[in-house]
Amino acid sequence: MLCIYNLYKFILHPSELILFSIGLLFFTIAIVLLNKKKLFISSIFTVIVFQIIIVVYWEEAKYGTFINLVILLFTLPTIGDYFFSKKIQNETIKLFKNVKYIKSSNLNKSEITHLPEIIQKWIVFSGALEQPKTIMVKLQQRGEMKLKPKSKWMPFNAQQIYNCTNPSFIWSAYVKILPNIYFAGRDKFINGRSEMQIKLLSLISIVNQKSSKKLNLSAMHRFLAEICWFPSVAINSYIKWETIDAISAKAIMTYKNKQVSGVFKFKENGALISFEADRFYGGKDTAQLKKWFIEILEHKQFNNITIPNKCKVTWKLNEGDFNWLNLEITKLTYNNF
Repeated sequence: MLCIYNLYKFILHPSELILFSIGLLFFTIAIVLLNKKKLFISSIFTVIVFQIIIVVYWEEAKYGTFINLVILLFTLPTIGDYFFSKKIQNETIKLFKNVKYIKSSNLNKSEITHLPEIIQKWIVFSGALEQPKTIMVKLQQRGEMKLKPKSKWMPFNAQQIYNCTNPSFIWSAYVKILPNIYFAGRDKFINGRSEMQIKLLSLISIVNQKSSKKLNLSAMHRFLAEICWFPSVAINSYIKWETIDAISAKAIMTYKNKQVSGVFKFKENGALISFEADRFYGGKDTAQLKKWFIEILEHKQFNNITIPNKCKVTWKLNEGDFNWLNLEITKLTYNNF
């Protein structure tokens, strides 16, 4: 603090130093007393009060405006985070707009007898039998991802919410690029339409892909693969099953006049090993179908249901395998409206 004082006493007039101290005090109180979500409100209040004082004493204190700009610069990402979170909250409300909470009935054995034998084994292995059928899911993830095959791994934390009655989801994540530098990302699939948005520091738009045929089908493929986290959905009418062999079955998902499919592979006891599908690599009109492969690394029990909690996701490209995502489920709840 002594160094800061010595620096500013040569730059600022004593009266400006007093004003700077007032502003710094406001800002420090904001950091100490308020959580990050409300920090920007206090910061803006601080800047406004500080700027009013500067205007009153403009001739002596006008350079204090620079300090206000610095405060705003450091506050902007927090402002971006706040509005990014509010957007996710509003979209989540829409996700469940037409879903009324009705206590879910338990999944009984008679409801799975029409499924391929290996899918029945999977449901029994998971513990989903005699448990409430899944209507909605909330989960948290952590892991690492790459944007390109030769790029560096970037750690991320994410939250995902699913509507399993009308298949849809909202995935939101913060991806660390460098210390204090991050991407905020949101991927959503609602009413058969998908959107993807990525913002630097929650402020600067990097990716903003709107609904398109290929993007929508890609999002459907994602939902289909991720039913491994809520096995009771295997009986839902929008998914049909075909037996491939004793340990593999093909799932065909039909929704909003669109259709995708993929192959689930298991151990003999019903533990999931992998999922693979021909999925569009990217969401642009030029995107091509590529082999998308998910390898299950570990299983863990959440809310009495055993699910794959760690997996490795790879694109099988012409130039070689591109392992772009490694993730872990850290928390999961079912039907928690």
